[in-house]
Amino acid sequence: MLLRWIIQSMSRKKKKSYGDPQGKFAPVPLSLLDNDAYRALGSAAQALLTWFLLEWKGKNYNNNGKIMMSARQAAEKISVTRD
Repeated sequence: MLLRWIIQSMSRKKKKSYGDPQGKFAPVPLSLLDNDAYRALGSAAQALLTWFLLEWKGKNYNNNGKIMMSARQAAEKISVTRD
């Protein structure tokens, strides 16, 4: 019985780890992607919206209206220049 357990445990594959599980991620609901207003945005504005989703801390700690980002910081986040 012990031998069977050892063989089974050796044959199990380990799950791959893809970075820190506590790292940031931005959930983008499909309802947002299907929205006409979202599709009307330019590609730079869509990329910037993802960064704002990362900065928003969620329902429990509502920092909506307190997220600050200058135009220069925004351009840096999405890798665009004014030229």
